[in-house]
Amino acid sequence: LRGHVKQAGDVGVGALRDHAGRLVDGQQVVVFVQNVERRRDHGRGYTEFFSTRNGTLNSAQSNNTLILASSSPRRRELLTAAGYKFEVVPPSDAAECGFCSGESPEAFVARLARQKGEDVVQRLRAAGRAEGVVVSCDTSAECQGQILGKPADEEHARRMLQLLRGREHRVFSGLCVWPLVAAEPRVVVEATVLKMDDLSDAEIDDYLASGA
Repeated sequence: LRGHVKQAGDVGVGALRDHAGRLVDGQQVVVFVQNVERRRDHGRGYTEFFSTRNGTLNSAQSNNTLILASSSPRRRELLTAAGYKFEVVPPSDAAECGFCSGESPEAFVARLARQKGEDVVQRLRAAGRAEGVVVSCDTSAECQGQILGKPADEEHARRMLQLLRGREHRVFSGLCVWPLVAAEPRVVVEATVLKMDDLSDAEIDDYLASGA
């Protein structure tokens, strides 16, 4: 889908560097994942875990395995393209849902990113796993005060696209990095201001029919 990045900065994780996303990837809204501007750090006590040069973990974490807590093919593609070696342990379905009334978009993606990471961390610890760094993410768009998460079906996705077309909107990505040896994770939120082209109904229908 066509659009323009209106406001951007540098992302702290190399896996997202210079990599354009898509508006609907299956049923996951991943609107134009681009270089983004860091808005808020929801954690404490950790420096960068990643080396953006060689796709490995830094210093003290260098002997640990990177564990992606996601079932998204797109997130796997991003990490693989950036050269990271990792395992995939998807979170349970219950960890990927739940919107709290009055919650801001920043708080929403931060909470869900942590929720997914915590689910995988607890399961791995229960299985006796002591080493590894769990990485989990959540991405949502916000337009005219509405938080746009996962569309329930194609018609829901169509309504989202009709809302977004021709308008500026913000995309929030929450990232949770949780070493299994740590009591608490580091959670950061990134944001990008975007504007989608003013697509016609026919163009939206064609996009949805393509399965892209």
